Amino acid sequence: MKNQQLEITPNAFFKTSRTLYFAILAGVAFVTVFFYMDLGKQEFKIDFKNNMFLLSIALGVLAILASNVMFKNLKDKISKNSDLRAKIGQLQTANLVRYAILEVPVFIIIFALSPDKSFFIIPVIILLYLLSLMPNKEKLEEDLNLTTEQKIQWNKGDEVI
Repeated sequence: MKNQQLEITPNAFFKTSRTLYFAILAGVAFVTVFFYMDLGKQEFKIDFKNNMFLLSIALGVLAILASNVMFKNLKDKISKNSDLRAKIGQLQTANLVRYAILEVPVFIIIFALSPDKSFFIIPVIILLYLLSLMPNKEKLEEDLNLTTEQKIQWNKGDEVI
């Protein structure tokens, strides 16, 4: 059997990036809303004396910081001299790692730490942060650190790389 690489275009990469992003965002949003609604008419009260609530805040902050550090480290490993196809693969990996790091504390908080509605503040903040990470062509182009030749290739949208 012949070893074939998938044909990829800049537009296909962009669509794939957005699809993965929205799938992760939708999953996190659905779980957050579903479990928040499942708590019913429970009172919403923030208790900073509750160690579990403080732990959930720490998890959220650490996740945002760790996702940024990991993304930057993985992005910085993309060699300026790599071809566009390799850069695209590495950036896709960096984005998926970033999204996964942000997803984990949401599920930990919801499934393990959340005895009341106030705990859902952190998943909502993470969701808002995820919204700010929505991929667009300009941001992807900037993250790819393209050479002049690669920018020309990138701007040809539907041309196979």
